[in-house]
Amino acid sequence: MGRSNRHKKVPGLYIHRPATSSKVITTSKTGYIRTQERSINLAMVTDTAADEDVRMSSPVDEQCWDFGHDEEVEKPVLPEDLSGIKIKPAKRYLNSDLPLLTWKDSYRDAYLDSLLTLDGRGRFVGKGCVGCGEKTTGYRCLDCHGRRMICEECVIERHQREPTHRLEVWAKNHFKKISFGSINAESSKMIFQLGHGGLSCPFAQPGHKDFVLLHVNGIHTFQINYCGCNPEYQPYQQLLDVAWFPATPLEPQTAATFDVLRQFHVLNLQGKVSGYDFYKSLELLTDASRLSKMPDRLQPFMNMVREWRHLKAAKRSGCGHTGQGLENTSRGGFGIECRACPVPHVNLPDGWENTPVEKSWLYRLILSQDANFRLKNRLRSSTDRDPSFQPGFAYFVADNEYLSHLARFVGNSESLTEDEISHCVGFAAIWLANSKKSKGLRATGVASVSCARHQFFRPNGTGNLQRGEKYSNMDFILFACLLSVYFPFLLLCYDIACQYSRRFWDRLKSIPKNYQFTGSTFISWAVPKFHLPAHKSECHGPFALNYTPGVGRTDGEGVERNWAYLNGAAPSTSQMGPGARQDTLDDFMGFWNFRKTVDYGTEHSLLRNLIRAIPEAIIHNQAFQAFSQSLRKEHGNELVEWEKAVVEWEKEKATVNDVRARTKPDPYLVREDTVSVHEIERQLSKEENTKVQQGTLSSDVTPLEYIISALSISDTQLALRPEAAKREQTSAQKSSLHRKRTGLLKRIKKLHAIQLLFNPGLGPVDYTAKAAEDILLRFPSELPQEERARIPSLVVIEDRLREAHANQALGDLRKQLRLRTFSLKFKNENANSQGTYTRMRALQDQISARIRDASSRYRAAREALLNLRGNGPWEEVFRELQEKDLRGVNEHVVRSEEENSRARAHAWASSSTVDPIQTISTRELQTGEGHRSASWIWYTVSKEELEADSDGTLNDGIRLEWLKARSRAHRWKEEVQLLEEEMRRVLEYTKWKSVWWEQKGLQRNVESPSLREGLLAYAARQAEVEEGRRIAWSAKWQPVRNRAQEALVQNLGETEGLGEELRGVFTRIEVEVTEENENEEDDDGWSESDEE
Repeated sequence: MGRSNRHKKVPGLYIHRPATSSKVITTSKTGYIRTQERSINLAMVTDTAADEDVRMSSPVDEQCWDFGHDEEVEKPVLPEDLSGIKIKPAKRYLNSDLPLLTWKDSYRDAYLDSLLTLDGRGRFVGKGCVGCGEKTTGYRCLDCHGRRMICEECVIERHQREPTHRLEVWAKNHFKKISFGSINAESSKMIFQLGHGGLSCPFAQPGHKDFVLLHVNGIHTFQINYCGCNPEYQPYQQLLDVAWFPATPLEPQTAATFDVLRQFHVLNLQGKVSGYDFYKSLELLTDASRLSKMPDRLQPFMNMVREWRHLKAAKRSGCGHTGQGLENTSRGGFGIECRACPVPHVNLPDGWENTPVEKSWLYRLILSQDANFRLKNRLRSSTDRDPSFQPGFAYFVADNEYLSHLARFVGNSESLTEDEISHCVGFAAIWLANSKKSKGLRATGVASVSCARHQFFRPNGTGNLQRGEKYSNMDFILFACLLSVYFPFLLLCYDIACQYSRRFWDRLKSIPKNYQFTGSTFISWAVPKFHLPAHKSECHGPFALNYTPGVGRTDGEGVERNWAYLNGAAPSTSQMGPGARQDTLDDFMGFWNFRKTVDYGTEHSLLRNLIRAIPEAIIHNQAFQAFSQSLRKEHGNELVEWEKAVVEWEKEKATVNDVRARTKPDPYLVREDTVSVHEIERQLSKEENTKVQQGTLSSDVTPLEYIISALSISDTQLALRPEAAKREQTSAQKSSLHRKRTGLLKRIKKLHAIQLLFNPGLGPVDYTAKAAEDILLRFPSELPQEERARIPSLVVIEDRLREAHANQALGDLRKQLRLRTFSLKFKNENANSQGTYTRMRALQDQISARIRDASSRYRAAREALLNLRGNGPWEEVFRELQEKDLRGVNEHVVRSEEENSRARAHAWASSSTVDPIQTISTRELQTGEGHRSASWIWYTVSKEELEADSDGTLNDGIRLEWLKARSRAHRWKEEVQLLEEEMRRVLEYTKWKSVWWEQKGLQRNVESPSLREGLLAYAARQAEVEEGRRIAWSAKWQPVRNRAQEALVQNLGETEGLGEELRGVFTRIEVEVTEENENEEDDDGWSESDEE
């Protein structure tokens, strides 16, 4: 019998209680939350006593919230059940907070003394040899532990097999550097013997007397002997057997250790350290004073580096296990595939090709294509003198077929593919400049294809551009990367997709037959999100990723992020020969893909995206449903028409391959606004004239007239307050304000006199205590409940009028917001002079004043309704108006969208005990089309407003906003489905890769026992790494994948693909959609197991 649950120890969430606290902003990988220094009242966290321990109903990860001090914070997001949270006094340590200050004030002098001490013999002064304990000491080794002093005999004995150790000899009063070969051993120089582990060989064959070895600690020169026991044991093999890479296989005089090659390889790929700088650093490590002459081995070092790159790529790809020779490597065989992308026969389910069209997007390959003109290459050397070691083996296409294809279009000005790509966008000037500067260049840049969602370079998906960005180049590179696989569904993102897709199927005929599609392929086209705004409005609907079903939240800009990394290699590769440049860029692209593969297992990839997507999908789905429900009440017929139009348009978009053949109208295309500035000014003047013409009170006043008059005075007070709030006023302004206050006070006194007719119990008013605009008018809504009971007729009248005023204020507010949108657009397009800009600015100030006025009137009316009615269903229509709600139907809100990501994700995740969700911190979401939502003020547009909308812009605006809300809800739901499917594909690929390596270990038959063991060992280690990845990733992802399934079934209405037994087991997830602001807020390395 196991222990009962009530006896189990529940881990607690500890919060150190400081005098003042701080706001959590980041979470470390180990679960610790780091904070900025801010102050907080502990009562904001919990009402429980500070030192009281409360148990928690559901366990959570043990975390430490490290608080600072001296600043304010907002209320942290905590689960409603605070049991199990233990509040303890915080421990503060000066050294933890300010370590550099501690070192500077107390320890730096002692550190300096220690450094100077080690320039002498240190604690070994006057002591004997630490090896034999008898002889006089005079030597020390900088690479042996402790830098102990030893005698000459001991240094020879210990370093006969360590030629790369740096030795020093004590010369009277200081140390001098000596080389391995300068130590005399039995009246002769020390010689390093190969083939016998450093021991002597009876058949030793002398090597070069000044053999140069490059190591991580410098450049070493000494004599070597080769083993002559076996004549077939070649010198280069003997060097490789001790992990020394020879510069040449024929009579080598130079070598580099595997350690120094590995070190440079990683520094070059990660830090973009050039070969020249690295070699110069080795010279400085050898002799920074430059007093001794050192051999120049820069060129041999660069040759070894290039060979090393090639061999490591071949080793990691498993080509050494085939036994077929590297010349027979398949196209793209060195490339690292994206595991999250669909790979037929590897990570796709059986029968995926027969998926219905409406669900085919789950198995669609999404690619991004682009050109980069930073990666130029000057005319250095030639392909005959400097060929590539891996033509077509990795990421670059094979030059022979590529150049043969391009040669068909040289001088053929009428060819479909030879014309330079035309642009409908604003990037044309930049593109033209890049395409013309080709003098003295072998390549003006490169073009590449990558997976759009995960940013992996596609094997055989990169090629040089000879002069600009031409169809002939882009077509061949695209088809080359798709040569080894067949996809019936494909989506291509390209910044000029609107032009590129026009005659694509006509140009397909010019592609070599063996590169063309082997079956029927449907291609969808899209323009990346950043590039789309520069296109014409006609391109926005057909090519927008936000309006393309089945892409989730793909932005299409992944290839641009690839360029950001690859451009770091541009300065060095621009001067290389053609072969060296191609092999180097291949290596950089391979390292990028390796980093992205490793990142699958971190919180910076699929896991983070899914944690972020689940609450976003629920929130946007509920926002869309609320928007539709509010419109359906009075605009049900229009809603049906909008839904029908967009569904037909999306269906045609998903079935008609040629963009030009589509006939359905674009529902996202809105006609140009025709409201001029003069029209806006006329409307504003008319509104002012209407206010001036308002009537005055009569002597014989009815209750209705009394309330109407009071409301008129209230509006005047609201209008006067902004003017009175100005700090600095001129004499004329003060005089005008005084006159207005006097007139307003007279009206208030007259109103109060009339009030006594309806409510005699009201007392006198002190008119000197407050300014006229702040005097209470004593509406029924401003009186206590008992006094209100005596005047029921006035309460009813005010209630009805306040509701009418609230509706009118919302209508005025929507009208002014539309005018603001039009005026901003007009200013951006036409304000090309100071005069026009000043005039437009004055107009915008007037509109802003009207918006403030309408907002004040609405808030006053709502406050009165709240006093009269109390809380109730009416608040669904008349909601609290916040500043973030004051935006046009298509305007973006910035602050709220930036603030809500972290709080929403963590608040939602805290409803479960899912460890990964609780311990992973998401970054702030970027404000964009997929993250915004319409302000609630546009949900309540009446039929009367639409009928009065003579130019149709209000109806168009609401329709477009509804369509966008629909697309946001659909894209976020698709994002959850895609991410869950991508996680499944990654795990399936990793499982397949583990089996693949196990089979590789047995594939090649060799006679050498040592080679056979090496092949088996490498394959076994890689298989173990792959299996370890699968287990670790699966365990980390599974709780979040379960949560995604919950959300899809219970909150997003997705039950297809789930068995009946699963549809009822999930608990419903509740996510509250509020209009309030909520505060919220990459491990680059190469593991040794993978590197080897």
